[in-house]
Amino acid sequence: MSSHRDYGKSVICEIAASLEEVSSRISESFDQIVNIIIHRPIHSRILFCGVGKAGFVAMKLAATFSSVGISSFFVHPSEVFHGDLGCVQNGDIVITLSNSGETEEVVQLVQPFRDLGALTIAITASASSTLGRLTDHVISYGSVKEAGHNNLAPTSSVTVMLAVGDAVAMSAARALNFSSSEFGRYHPGGSLGRALLPISKVMRTGEYVCIVSSELLTREVIKRYAETPGRPGAAIVVDDSGTVVGIFTDGNLRRLVYDDQEGSFLKAPISSLLTKNPKTVNVRLLIRDALDLLSTYQIDQLIVVDDLNRPSGLLDIQDVARVYRGTE
Repeated sequence: MSSHRDYGKSVICEIAASLEEVSSRISESFDQIVNIIIHRPIHSRILFCGVGKAGFVAMKLAATFSSVGISSFFVHPSEVFHGDLGCVQNGDIVITLSNSGETEEVVQLVQPFRDLGALTIAITASASSTLGRLTDHVISYGSVKEAGHNNLAPTSSVTVMLAVGDAVAMSAARALNFSSSEFGRYHPGGSLGRALLPISKVMRTGEYVCIVSSELLTREVIKRYAETPGRPGAAIVVDDSGTVVGIFTDGNLRRLVYDDQEGSFLKAPISSLLTKNPKTVNVRLLIRDALDLLSTYQIDQLIVVDDLNRPSGLLDIQDVARVYRGTE
């Protein structure tokens, strides 16, 4: 007798095979439904409706669509049928889910939805089912064999239904050019949401950034950034036009002290000792991408600049660490 692990693997393989089979069945109706979603009226919402396992899939899909900026929510068929039809507005899109396409609680709502001006879509196994025939549009994924013992419990069919819905959501998001920064706006909590914030949300600005002229002596530059609130450990050096020409950091200072223990460098102009061509990033960069740069180049600070290469702020690796810890 095989181990539980081996049997579990076989179940996963069966489900994966069903997904592969269904992907080959996706027809032009998929394109039509994605186009309907991306060209819907601006006030239109997406309502998901299902019961049982399909109901749980409907809840998840409503959350997925909302996460990519498409206003969506789940409606329970029984509650809608008994007084909550007021949640449906003219121009809404109702996506109904039922593997058999014969679920009474869902089927009986199609006409009331349409009477209220909603466009109806079915995600179901068969376009010729009652649900498939009653709705305006249908994505039929065909019959799938349930995985596991006796092939009875809803397994492959539920996963397939979820995958088809996710595929619609991701296709619509791509067509709408939904960006990483927009994704971050809809996920303000958690490490993922924080990583997708623009660096402008956490970078140091104003008095917390030390910006100095390239004409200053090194002694004065060190004094200024040492007195800067937050101890940034770096000074951004600019020319007469305010354009970034370099950076002077604690690392520069340590190397100078080691090489010139008499301190003669303190009287030298900062322009002769700064790090030229420092790493700069645009203010619109995401925190996630800034962390990649800090790690790749093994540096502690990034100068944040505007489109004219003038300093807008300073991003320190400590600032990024606070964001990921959730203490920012």
